Amino acid sequence: MEKLPFKLEFITPAFIGGANHQAELRPASFIGLLRWWWRALRAEDNLKILKKEEAEIFGLEDKAGGFFLRIRGDVYTGNNLRDDLHLDCHYDGRTRSVRGRDEGLCYLLYSAFLPNKERSYIKAGSTFELTLLGKKDYLKPLLASLWALVFLGGVGLRSRRGGGSLAVIEAKGNRLCSLDFNPVGDVEAWYRENLKKAFECVNSKCVSGPEYSNLLGSDILISKAKFKDWREALNDIGVKFKRFREQNKKHVFEMGAFGMPIRHSNNQFLKPERHQRRASPLIIKLIKVENSYRWVLVKLRGNLLPRGEKLVLGKNKSDPSYELLEKFLNTLKQDSYHLVGGCNV
Repeated sequence: MEKLPFKLEFITPAFIGGANHQAELRPASFIGLLRWWWRALRAEDNLKILKKEEAEIFGLEDKAGGFFLRIRGDVYTGNNLRDDLHLDCHYDGRTRSVRGRDEGLCYLLYSAFLPNKERSYIKAGSTFELTLLGKKDYLKPLLASLWALVFLGGVGLRSRRGGGSLAVIEAKGNRLCSLDFNPVGDVEAWYRENLKKAFECVNSKCVSGPEYSNLLGSDILISKAKFKDWREALNDIGVKFKRFREQNKKHVFEMGAFGMPIRHSNNQFLKPERHQRRASPLIIKLIKVENSYRWVLVKLRGNLLPRGEKLVLGKNKSDPSYELLEKFLNTLKQDSYHLVGGCNV
């Protein structure tokens, strides 16, 4: 049995916890995240094959998986992010928008500290140890999943809007895939090389993409600008995101690609025809490169809604559209490095 230890750091606040809503590290949460990113990397369009391989690695209800995951660490927690960070932001009723010096950060994380609904969180700078144990055949794809979680995703509530971003302080378990967990030098080239290795580690066919959310053919943007701390980096991309949505709010149905439901002023909701919610295919996160921070955007491939399902607002319906989301990404390409996920990135 192989033992692969990692030391990780939260570089943005993480809103993660159990049923009591108290922030805590839970192995089950990380196993679920590794499972999700394995699927995204594997990008297998034959669901029978996908489920068979997934069961061998992660197990089923009546069958254990092929690995163990251990977490150890005493993280620092808080109960009111706005007060703890002295955030300068407020809701302007006249413009119906968030305003203030930290408006971008508040806009991205807003649901985590709504008045009287503040959530307990793990503070940025908290560190912990994550250890994977198992046979090499199982640990190899798990390393790719962990790499994707750290450098393309996040943990907990608002993880697609900058919450729960991670960095690797120490990695002793990357030898099976030769993945690098320490981005230095040319960050664009570093992403290209390691994303290619991650696809190889999960044996992705890289031929066609499935309908579910996946990384094959995904758009990845990495900011050219470097920021001195996580607050500055998250606020920068948050302001850009906020202003774009405000400028394009009249495109009601196209806004569905940024996540649903969306509440409108007449108390109607833009939502899927047969579902209550739909996560945005756009992930906004941060990475730490040496002593600076950069924002990263990932636009996942796959269908926004199951085939044939429409968006609904009141009595009106429309087909899903990525047009506005693509427009947003295009506004950022001049200020970022752009690569497309695949085996030949």
